[in-house]
Amino acid sequence: MNVLVTGDMGHLGQRISWQLSQSGHAVQGYDKQRDSAQDIGDTGYLEAMMQGYEIVVHAAAIPHPDPALSFASFYYTNVEGTYCVLEAAEQAGVRRVVFLSSIGYYGVNRRGHLCPFYFPIDEAHPIATANWESFGPLDEYNQSKVMAEQLLAYYGSNQILETVALRIGPANSKATQYPPGFDWSTDQTFRRDCFFANCDPDYAAAAVVLAVEAGGPFWYEPFNVFDRYTHESVDVAAFLQRDYPSVEIRGGLGEHACLFSTEKAEQVLGFQPCEELR
Repeated sequence: MNVLVTGDMGHLGQRISWQLSQSGHAVQGYDKQRDSAQDIGDTGYLEAMMQGYEIVVHAAAIPHPDPALSFASFYYTNVEGTYCVLEAAEQAGVRRVVFLSSIGYYGVNRRGHLCPFYFPIDEAHPIATANWESFGPLDEYNQSKVMAEQLLAYYGSNQILETVALRIGPANSKATQYPPGFDWSTDQTFRRDCFFANCDPDYAAAAVVLAVEAGGPFWYEPFNVFDRYTHESVDVAAFLQRDYPSVEIRGGLGEHACLFSTEKAEQVLGFQPCEELR
């Protein structure tokens, strides 16, 4: 298929474009790092670039929380930019938009703390503002991902476009995410608020390829995309007993098990999570 990838020069965008090409798809990139005219907020230029493309992969974004940035920055890029992509895709006759969402959708990072309703967290889990309240201040990045997904929900549920949201864990190899000798039981800050979750970037890119190729139709479908396991040093049972003793555990959680469920992605898309521990 013909696939346009926004943010194709980014950390994940490069891997996505390469894996799509290796799978036989014709890939076109759209990234202001290549050409300043390729701004994610320019609906007209986006529409012109999307002509003849069946699928759009939307990876252009501010990719992680940054306390130095204002909410306006996150809103323009992550929310308004997503609207521009969806609007241009509709006008250009695109069939499906695959959106790189985030673990941040659930509100789990250093500022937008999530009080889980249950583990493992699946796609039906409430967001941080469930029941009209939040547990701690909301993070600008997290909120931008929630707002962007609501746009996908509108376009998808109204069957304007097929929309897929891939909620991806922190996308680096564990070797770069965790320092040598990391000990979860003594370090009370490092990656605790994302529950030690991870997603190897090559596996994240593979999930995008699967979402591009899946039969569908997908009238707004979110999927969790994570490694199967936490870091090798994390004792999941001990962590839950210490930090979340009253939270319901649904189903078995083996040693080092990821606290986010990828069952839906595995069953529907055929996703195979990374099983490396380090």
